[in-house]
Amino acid sequence: MDEREDNSKVIDWSALADGHPAKTQHLENMALAGFVEELESKMTSAEETEEFCRTFSRLYAIHGLYGKKEMLFMPILYRHGVTGPSKVLWDTDDEIKKEVRTFGKILSPDNFWERKDSIFSLLQRIREMIQKDESILLRLSVCFFTAEEWFMIYRDSIDMGAAFLPELPRWKEGDEWLKNKSCEEKERYVDGKVCLPTGELTLQQLKSILSLLSLDITFIDKDDVLRFFVNEGRIFDRPLLALGGDVRDCHPSQILPVVNQLLEDFKAKKRKQMEVWRIIKGKPVGVRYLAVYGDDGEYMGTLEIVQDFTEAIKHFEDK
Repeated sequence: MDEREDNSKVIDWSALADGHPAKTQHLENMALAGFVEELESKMTSAEETEEFCRTFSRLYAIHGLYGKKEMLFMPILYRHGVTGPSKVLWDTDDEIKKEVRTFGKILSPDNFWERKDSIFSLLQRIREMIQKDESILLRLSVCFFTAEEWFMIYRDSIDMGAAFLPELPRWKEGDEWLKNKSCEEKERYVDGKVCLPTGELTLQQLKSILSLLSLDITFIDKDDVLRFFVNEGRIFDRPLLALGGDVRDCHPSQILPVVNQLLEDFKAKKRKQMEVWRIIKGKPVGVRYLAVYGDDGEYMGTLEIVQDFTEAIKHFEDK
């Protein structure tokens, strides 16, 4: 066994700089633990019932906290060959998030007492997940991740924001890396142009145009590797860290059979598109999967387009 996977090792949080992504995730976990304790303290008397129901909605922030684990930490562990713990934790995350959504929709002072035991069980599962994140996920991450990988996680964490902390602490070393990275990218694309059959654009023009699209656009290549995305629609989290990773690493295990079948069908040309219409985060969302083929008919990859239709529906309803 790799000594880095030794469960007896404990992280010395004082040795990590303030703002380091692992330390920030640890602080988020501690803030969540404190909030769970606060909720439990409001479950003992009828006078607190209404306040509990109001406060419970703050637990929705768990989607953001777990999202960082699933989009930033777990994919890198996969790349280091550490797959088992992440898959198990991700499945449990999904179960917890589903329960939080369910109780958030139906919970009220009128039905609180009949659901009290189920809610208490949910809070206990969240406590257990915090312990697993601390002893397994974060410990393995600290042992395996490189400095460059931590910098990339920090970059994407800023965009994803805080969950249970008031704000994300800044990481001095990470900010210096971001500054240098920005300078490198500017030098790399000076006077660069993208030439297409219908015209040409500088990279800055192209970036500005794409930033105006209220869509999430993701492209994976013929080898199922995520190569490009535009995330202006903000329906799903799309961290830069996901680039270069297998598309399967961005999905929970129960969805993988659907993903695999779709890609197989696209490659075999059994179908060229699939549409999914769902309520996501309370919004009417359309998701289109399109097979991309070259001029020679060879499969080049898959394009996913995600769009929030709230405003469109409202426009037609108003008419």
